[in-house]
Amino acid sequence: MKKFLIMNFLLIFIVLISLCTDIPNFPDIPFLNTPIQTGTSGIEISNEDIYINVDVLPSEVSGGGNVTLYFQIMNKANYNLEDVSLSLYDPCVFNDGNAKEKPIGQLKSNHTDTTFWTLTSKVITLTRDCKLKFAVSYRGNSTFFQDVVVLDQSEYNTRLYEGTLHNIPIRSSSSSSPLKVSSTFIEEQPLLDGSSSDVQINYEYTGSGFIEVEAGGVSITIPDNLEVSTDLCKGDYNPPSGGVMTLKDSLKFINRKVSPSTCTFIAKASQLIDIKPLTINANYKYTIDSSIPVRVKGTSTSSPKPYTE
Repeated sequence: MKKFLIMNFLLIFIVLISLCTDIPNFPDIPFLNTPIQTGTSGIEISNEDIYINVDVLPSEVSGGGNVTLYFQIMNKANYNLEDVSLSLYDPCVFNDGNAKEKPIGQLKSNHTDTTFWTLTSKVITLTRDCKLKFAVSYRGNSTFFQDVVVLDQSEYNTRLYEGTLHNIPIRSSSSSSPLKVSSTFIEEQPLLDGSSSDVQINYEYTGSGFIEVEAGGVSITIPDNLEVSTDLCKGDYNPPSGGVMTLKDSLKFINRKVSPSTCTFIAKASQLIDIKPLTINANYKYTIDSSIPVRVKGTSTSSPKPYTE
């Protein structure tokens, strides 16, 4: 019985091999025409917006030989990413040291861009462990909203007496994004009509990349039940126009955070219970910088320790 199973397995294996010989060549996809190597050093990088898979084949090559650098960049966000760009900015001993770039432009939601680059190494004496350094950048956006609840004096007093002051649900939500810009009310809601309230605008981001938020990159839509004070968030924002105030200067992130902006508002109730949303929109540029290793064998017949870049 055991011999019968082994023979069946061998027959199936032979049939599969014979079928593979009928598969056509794919000249436009060098990755598929490259012999599969063991120990390939593929890497994966992702955040809330994007997924990147990078591989190099073969992972070890003799000086003067070729490798194929393979990129897959997928948009995970539910909107289109803009100004997507890929660059190989430090090719080590490959490509005569010249950088390579590919402007991808817009990358639609749930779409993937695939790029192959064939690189030729120099002939070197000593074996070298290279790091092919690359960067992927794009522009994205994030949104946050929070209910602002203001009560007129009579409603506030009634609820305070009945112990139902905090029974009003206060909603908040944010989009899935590596940039988190949110508001925090220092005074607990609901707010009393005519009272002054300080609000912190918080800034942070996630992931292993670098983020840039330029002047005007954050806009806060102020609801009708709030009136901004004259100090304009300690000078961090421009005067409101049409109920929207914008970031005055670019943000300087340290350890992925920026010191919060503190804004002072006056609560205004146009009815007994006045609930309106405060909305924050932010635009940013995100750059992911990384590298993938490849070994280049030198012509030396001795076996010194490989040079690592």
